[in-house]
Amino acid sequence: MFNPALSPADLAIVLANIFGTMYAMYWNFKASKIGNPLYASHLRVGMFAAVYLGFSLWLLFTNVEQSTWSLAARGLAPLSFIYVYAGPSKAEFRSACEMISILEKKIIEKMDAETERAGCEE
Repeated sequence: MFNPALSPADLAIVLANIFGTMYAMYWNFKASKIGNPLYASHLRVGMFAAVYLGFSLWLLFTNVEQSTWSLAARGLAPLSFIYVYAGPSKAEFRSACEMISILEKKIIEKMDAETERAGCEE
């Protein structure tokens, strides 16, 4: 049923990875549906977790050697740094900057309106 090349410890790790990726997929896909630009990167993170889930299932249910699996799966690492580790932070940073800009404009508009009402126009 399972890959016979996996030791009990390896099997436990693969199963933990499968549950972890499913957990990550659930929450990232759920967050991506909110519609806020801050959460848009979560769709990519969820998709990335789905790909990793596929790799874990491949290792678990086929007779692939761990070295072959590792050669294929480690190709995900460069992309994970961009989309999983940096992507959400980049989106949060951009969203925060946009929010600050919007708030600054609203404050200036309110101050201008109050100045006009007080008759303090130059």
